[in-house]
Amino acid sequence: MTRHEYTLVDVFTDRRFGGNQLAVFRDGRGIPDAMMQSIAKELQIAETAFVLPKETDGDHRVRIFTPGKELPFAATRRSARPGCSAEGVTAVFGSSSESGPSS
Repeated sequence: MTRHEYTLVDVFTDRRFGGNQLAVFRDGRGIPDAMMQSIAKELQIAETAFVLPKETDGDHRVRIFTPGKELPFAATRRSARPGCSAEGVTAVFGSSSESGPSS
């Protein structure tokens, strides 16, 4: 199984537990497109962000998914940067037919 750490953050708020939940995978490298969508569907929160290395200008590339589709743009892109200060949660994704953990 492959392990990926993510952080749950509240965005669009100035108080704890007050905004929209956002799951941020600070290292989305190696997660296939279809799995990104499956992860967002499994988490069932408004948006799930995957931070990837930059392709051209900027610091990072961010892909944002809802449980139903990838968004071409989302206001939460600024919140989904690798500098999230909240504690991470380790998620394990894969089928039981896969052998052994990998990171």
